[in-house]
Amino acid sequence: MTKTADSSLPWRITGLTADAKDIDDFLLTLATNDCSPQTLRSYAFDLLRWWRFMAAVGIRWDAATREDVRDLVLWMRQPHQAGSRAYSPTSINHMLSVLFVFYEHHARLGQGPVANPVPSAAMGMRRYEHHNPLAPYQPRKRAPYRQRVITGAPRALSHDLVNRVFTTLTSTRDKALVAMYLATGARASELLGMKTRDVDWGSHTIAVVSKGTRVYQWVPTSPDSLTWLRLYLGEMPLNSPEDALWRTLRRPYRPLQYSALRAMLVRVNKTLGTGITLHDFRHTCASRLPMTRPSLLPTYRPS
Repeated sequence: MTKTADSSLPWRITGLTADAKDIDDFLLTLATNDCSPQTLRSYAFDLLRWWRFMAAVGIRWDAATREDVRDLVLWMRQPHQAGSRAYSPTSINHMLSVLFVFYEHHARLGQGPVANPVPSAAMGMRRYEHHNPLAPYQPRKRAPYRQRVITGAPRALSHDLVNRVFTTLTSTRDKALVAMYLATGARASELLGMKTRDVDWGSHTIAVVSKGTRVYQWVPTSPDSLTWLRLYLGEMPLNSPEDALWRTLRRPYRPLQYSALRAMLVRVNKTLGTGITLHDFRHTCASRLPMTRPSLLPTYRPS
């Protein structure tokens, strides 16, 4: 998988010769339909997984059958290494949705198998699509091979665990970033895309580009998160309002990447023996919004 400089096709699957054009054509169609680069990246990863599976079992994409998709689902339901976990039901369902759209795209071009190897219920409609919110839900069957997703309580972090995370973090930047996660509920891509000009200190708001609508909008944050941000900016030289707000701590200073956030969280989980994800901070913010606690974040106390 390679990130390209081509804005019309920001992600490509490399290493394939005969089938690269078929995948590029599908991704290019998605990009033309105004799908975000994050969506293209997600779809490309699922296609790459499918191509690796087909290479392992010795089949071609245009000769795949429903039984091959069934075997893929069974493979994804099993852990593959000691200590590893199987793919989640939502990951499996997303994979099936991507493959269904991929094969539908090529069927319209007269390519691929005669029948879509990914089964779908109700002519490809999602369950409860176009449901009237005033009408009661009627039970509908899941499409074949789709997994049952049990919705439980959100993975919110306790106040004690948040304090332990802050104690484990070693840099002011990381503490400021986690504080902003917890105070705003913004996504990782939204925070990492911020510029220096995207902070309104007087109204306690920050500006982000929404992942879904890609609209530049202001969202409220807390005084505590701005305190951590002020301490971080006191250590980070920023010369222009167009500078990236979140940057590496060592020279040459560069915009912070998602991989660096993952590495930071890996260190935290290794120290605490936890399995916290970046999205858990978003759940934590959402679960604490109705609470009347005056402060949801560890308060800065100078030593």
